[in-house]
Amino acid sequence: MPKTIQQSVTLPAPARELYRAYIDPQRHAAIIGAPVKIGARPGSAFRAFHGALSGRMLLTRPGRLIVQTWRSTGLAGTIPIRSSSSPSRLAADPAASCSSTSTWRTAMPAG
Repeated sequence: MPKTIQQSVTLPAPARELYRAYIDPQRHAAIIGAPVKIGARPGSAFRAFHGALSGRMLLTRPGRLIVQTWRSTGLAGTIPIRSSSSPSRLAADPAASCSSTSTWRTAMPAG
């Protein structure tokens, strides 16, 4: 039976810095080591790892919040299966020194 997996991580970076690094295609690409297409407007396409990850931006609040949906066609050694679209949320209090990110993967095979 399929299951849902939620991952949450706290990152030691201020919200504004993390937001800029994620939304800027050159900075994002430098972090992940692969080309990235991304935009801050709702509906903007998101692509990374030569199209192995793709999705759409749902909502952004500059310096505070990014909500997107994405899917995988498989990343060697990490995400071995084609997946359905899943939400991802990056949020933080602009005054805090840390930020959190959460990803929900739905319809994952059990086992």
